[in-house]
Amino acid sequence: IINLCITREVKFLLIAGDIHDASDRSLRALTRLRHGFERLAEHHIPVFVCHGNHDPLSGWSQSFSWPENVHIFDAKEVAARPVLADGREIARIYGLSYGIEKVTDNLAKRFRKEPDAPWSIGLLHTNVGNDLNHGNYAPCHMDHLVSAGMNYWALGHVHSHRILRDQDPLIIYPGNPQGRHMRETGPRGCYLVEVDPQGYGHPEFVPVDVVRWFNERLTIKGLGDFDELLGRIDARVHEMREKSEGRGIIVRWQFE
Repeated sequence: IINLCITREVKFLLIAGDIHDASDRSLRALTRLRHGFERLAEHHIPVFVCHGNHDPLSGWSQSFSWPENVHIFDAKEVAARPVLADGREIARIYGLSYGIEKVTDNLAKRFRKEPDAPWSIGLLHTNVGNDLNHGNYAPCHMDHLVSAGMNYWALGHVHSHRILRDQDPLIIYPGNPQGRHMRETGPRGCYLVEVDPQGYGHPEFVPVDVVRWFNERLTIKGLGDFDELLGRIDARVHEMREKSEGRGIIVRWQFE
């Protein structure tokens, strides 16, 4: 993602929570992340972060220092941060972090676009519409997001990428950038959003995963020996590697 930001010359990077898992502490991971943010600082790319249930502000990592180009939103109230380019404000980011792990309040209701704001973005870790596949943290409904007046909602929490609404406002879950286990199959990545002169956002999903997971079913009906089975497996693996564009793959096979 850091490389993508630099090569595509983005104006800023948004991270909507769960940068790390507080229960799986890793100073090495935080140090590597800080190095990535420092690279963005060299290219004058600011980073805006809100924290979620896996990395609440009460966690141990908050004693870690970040470069000056990184803004972390507080948990007390929604704050607004301007994004400047050539001396003018091109966007305004509204964000709110989790202070503790289990946030059950509807945080989306606290967001409201200011009358003088340019293209505005809400950055929030939330469960929209009570998705049963994820913990019901900071639950809200689509109507709460729409009524806030934002142009774009950059959401975290749900691990699969999806566009909930394509305009007025644009509402996106980017999912996680790397599938973590066998239940998280398919491409994983982030969204690159370009805004045209009319104020419409155009999202592009960009896969950035290093390893891709597959659950495959294979019939052994009609096979005479193990060599035939291995040949069929090899053919299927070749197809999956082509689809994965050279990424490493991990496959769970089910023979029937």
